[in-house]
Amino acid sequence: MTINSTRQVLLASPRQDRSTALFTLAAELPAAILARVLGVHIQVAVQCQKASAGDWASYAADVSRRVPENQ
Repeated sequence: MTINSTRQVLLASPRQDRSTALFTLAAELPAAILARVLGVHIQVAVQCQKASAGDWASYAADVSRRVPENQ
């Protein structure tokens, strides 16, 4: 790591840190949970997910097609 890149990491603004944390959460959580945890509208959570490439639509579709084991 160069001195300039180290300086950039150490001098990152709180806004950048919050954005990084938000996009990390958005990539890992379904939009409904993200919205409830952060207290934002569901559409805001969906937009954050799309921006972070954390699309849970295929997961939700797979879960909805599962057949319970006892049937």
